[in-house]
Amino acid sequence: MEHEKPSMKCRYTLPAVLIAASIQGASAAAPAAVDAPVHTIAWLNDFSYLADASQRDTLWEKMRYIPLGDSPQRYLSLGGELRYQYLDMDHAQLGVRPADGNSMLQQRIRLSADLHLSRSFRAFVELGDDREYGAESVTPPNRGELDVQQAFFDATFKLGKGALTLRPGRFVMPLGSGRIVALREGVNKRYSYQGLRATYRTDSVRVDAFSVRPMELRPGRFDDRGDTSRSFSGVYASFSPKGAQGINFDVYGYSVSREVARYSNVAGPERRNSLGVRMWRKGSPWDYDVEGIYQFGNTNGLSARAWGAMFDAGYTFGQASLKPRLGLKANAFSGDRDRNDGRLETFSPPSPGAFVYTDSGFFTMMNLSDISPVVSIQATPTVRVSANLDVLYRTSTKDGIYFLPSSAPYGPVNGSARHVATNANAVVDWRANRFLNLHFYYTHVDAGEALLQAGGKDSHYVGLWAQLLF
Repeated sequence: MEHEKPSMKCRYTLPAVLIAASIQGASAAAPAAVDAPVHTIAWLNDFSYLADASQRDTLWEKMRYIPLGDSPQRYLSLGGELRYQYLDMDHAQLGVRPADGNSMLQQRIRLSADLHLSRSFRAFVELGDDREYGAESVTPPNRGELDVQQAFFDATFKLGKGALTLRPGRFVMPLGSGRIVALREGVNKRYSYQGLRATYRTDSVRVDAFSVRPMELRPGRFDDRGDTSRSFSGVYASFSPKGAQGINFDVYGYSVSREVARYSNVAGPERRNSLGVRMWRKGSPWDYDVEGIYQFGNTNGLSARAWGAMFDAGYTFGQASLKPRLGLKANAFSGDRDRNDGRLETFSPPSPGAFVYTDSGFFTMMNLSDISPVVSIQATPTVRVSANLDVLYRTSTKDGIYFLPSSAPYGPVNGSARHVATNANAVVDWRANRFLNLHFYYTHVDAGEALLQAGGKDSHYVGLWAQLLF
């Protein structure tokens, strides 16, 4: 394989040139617009302010608002995303599997069109192409030729004191904190779904009801489709009561069905229901986010009973230089305690976010408890730096250690040790301008006795992406 190294280096040259050109072009387009960033989820952008023709000076502004008649509510918006991400891991599977080092460059390209015919109707489509260069082990969400990433229309109706929006089609759908039902930014392809979503909004209430199938990701062109072996449905409600001093409340319930679910102690068809509550507050000086979930159902004939709890709180010294924030994160997710008792107690998130522990996806929210002090600073108005030390334990020593993106166990349960690992993480986020985001992440995993007993090793992960939104 050594003879391939020079050619890989050449393949990396074109993306580097494109990123450099993107940085220069984005800076020239809007040097003073950092306070109005383009959203990473394209359909959340609102460019109706460009109905005023005097605001459409640049080519980008003219593409983002193409009038379709006399009404300012009738327009077409064109845009997209170009992202390159470099990853390096000495042990992609933490050493549990042999020859698992992995270094790669990922390319994500998106082109979108957002058609607004009135305040009540819009149609959105997003095409995408995903490539991966130099990877020694393939991750399906990183590879796929040109395909439809999202395609839906919104029909909005006045209903009482609020508005109801119906959205049939294909779409991304992060919910709540984005921990349990996440966006998945660590790989090229985000979690996406096909089906129906209905959203009701008032000034203080938002309710989402959905019935969808996760997308089955395939490597060919225009071949992604709804996965008939899985379904996901539920209701998610958020409340912002008046006089609550910024405190918000979420309650939700959802159901997941899978033809094949894999755990350390069982595998087979599964129907699992979840009920959850969340209380959270953003802002300064105190912020917090507390969430609890209870799960019940059936997995291959076993009664499924599981739970999860998440805590994240911090204090920001807003008057101090660099605005430091001191925080604490703690999470606990149940694991199976007895493979012979007719029950399965392993928590199972439907679309988990890797960021709960580390961008690497080394661990996921199954049979895992952790506690993590966090410190972050605002190095400049556009650069945020954070670091944390995360100590992870198996909640049950009778269950295994699980990883992303498959949420499968690393292997058979080995040993009785509880300490899985201690992670040291460092993160730098730089919003270079309105269009360009740069993200750097480093993780060092100091393997604990439980990971060593499973065949694991100390490992590191380095990730860097440059994301141009246009």
